[in-house]
Amino acid sequence: MQQVITPKVSDLIASHIYRESRKAEANLFTRLLAWCKLQQETRLLWMGLAFFGLTILAIPCLALPYLLSGVNNMNLWMAIFIVNVPVITIFMANQPTKIALPVMFFSWAINFVIIISVLFMAVFVK
Repeated sequence: MQQVITPKVSDLIASHIYRESRKAEANLFTRLLAWCKLQQETRLLWMGLAFFGLTILAIPCLALPYLLSGVNNMNLWMAIFIVNVPVITIFMANQPTKIALPVMFFSWAINFVIIISVLFMAVFVK
């Protein structure tokens, strides 16, 4: 016959151990996703902004520092295409704005970093 020793824990209540309770706070990323979900009605506006914003504004603005500075770094050229093609692909695949808008904002942030790096290379590397 086997005997099992079990401690008596009936006096232990979780509310006595954890006296502090906090309400969960929404961080910036959670609020961004909630806002992107609300933008589903204006999806065509965001799609137009993505297509025309990338093809008319972003890619020429990325190419202009290359042309004016004389810096020709193939890695940065590839970064431009790697960052911008998924935005167009996601909008063409008819993904919801909860997915498409964060990708587009991330793409714009990386485009800004690429422009700053090209200008930095043009000024300090030459």
